[in-house]
Amino acid sequence: MRKSLLFIICFIFVFSIFAVGFLDIQFEFSDVKIYVNQIEVLNSEMTINEQNGRKRLEIFNNDEKYLDDEGVINYRIGLRVLPENSTNKALVYTYTPNPRFEFISEGKDEGKIKFFSVGLATIYIEAADGSGVKEIVEIFVKNFIP
Repeated sequence: MRKSLLFIICFIFVFSIFAVGFLDIQFEFSDVKIYVNQIEVLNSEMTINEQNGRKRLEIFNNDEKYLDDEGVINYRIGLRVLPENSTNKALVYTYTPNPRFEFISEGKDEGKIKFFSVGLATIYIEAADGSGVKEIVEIFVKNFIP
């Protein structure tokens, strides 16, 4: 009786190692909450502001790369929430309202900003899961003076 019980336990142990290692069977716990630990800005043209460490982009108001048909500067902010398997990937965007620009949230990983004149827009992005993870993006549109 003891040998057969020991054999069954060993068989289950060996089978579970095989199942996880070779068959890539994964177990998920439904009540485990995975918090956001980083919000990554994907826009490669942004630099780090030396004074405050924020992501920053400076655009001239005549840059055709960002101008639409109406002469308005449009810029998309691409974001990625890490880790990829975070339970709640929602982001909260805040900014000080300003008649010079309009910010439009376009889903959980992208936002669009429209500039109607020169000025600075500071967008505060925070994970909605309560983790306290934040990112700050500054976009400065300035006059082109040849």
